[in-house]
Amino acid sequence: MSYNFTVSRKKLKEDILDQGWAVKVKWIESLGISTKRTDFKQPEEDDEGNLREGLFISLRGGEILCELINLVKPNVVPKIKSPTTPFAAADNINAFLKACKIVGLKESVCFLID
Repeated sequence: MSYNFTVSRKKLKEDILDQGWAVKVKWIESLGISTKRTDFKQPEEDDEGNLREGLFISLRGGEILCELINLVKPNVVPKIKSPTTPFAAADNINAFLKACKIVGLKESVCFLID
């Protein structure tokens, strides 16, 4: 008797991303930050068939990042904007990156925005 344990690469990638997504969302929620209002998304496929991690998509507005850094140093980002426009999201991301420097993170471990 033989069994076929072949799993498609796509399905495997989906499972791995989905599990990683759930762990990250649970961690964020365990810190007291609501993930309901920011529409956290599960992994999804882009136009070329590649999977994009939904957490990245959900964090790109910067709101959750600012809330997380405020847990490290309260009120280091005093005003967090609702990321309803690309400009508001960019303001949040810039405020987060500035706060990272204030709390002592080296620039080499931070991401860049363009």
